[in-house]
Formats: sequence, C-alpha cells, structure tokens
Amino acid sequence: MTYGTLDEVLDWVNEVRVTRGLDPLAALPPGVPCDPSACPVSRALDADIRFDGRAVARGGAWPTLRLPLAARRFTSEFDVGLYPALEEREHARALVLG
Repeated sequence: MTYGTLDEVLDWVNEVRVTRGLDPLAALPPGVPCDPSACPVSRALDADIRFDGRAVARGGAWPTLRLPLAARRFTSEFDVGLYPALEEREHARALVLG
C-alpha cells in the first residue's frame, strides 16, 4: 500500500506549477526510477529532486522547495518500482530485456 496518493502529489505539483506561471498537468509524466532528474515529480517541475527531499529548479528559475511528505513518499515508492505504470517505457523495456 502506498502512503502518498497520486492525487495528492499531482495537486501539490500543480500548485507549484501555477505559482510559477505554468499550466497544471492532468497527470504526472512518466519517469525513470532512481534518477533525480527524470522521476515524474522532477519532470513535472523541471527540477532535480535531491535525496534530502528538496526540489531544485534547473537553471535556478525559482527557490529550492521542500517536498511535502506525500511527494517524498511517492518518489521513494516510485524508485522501488511501486508505480510501474509511470515508468518510462524505454526504461521498463530495458529492465525486462536485461
């Protein structure tokens, strides 16, 4: 069972996006597990997610943000494979083909 729901994470991502002048997303984009620049949250925010639970905007476009608990749990759960539907297809195929 996961702790942070996708809806909670998407709501937070969209709050951040709107305050930054970006359009909200209908869903989190696919990503690559264990890649701080390519997980769904980092791609949605155009930021790198650090291991201490902060989002750092690429190019310094906005101040560093602390991820809420739901987003931190989601990124950890995504990294261990609990959201396979959100894994980028090329990454998922490489895991299967070895």
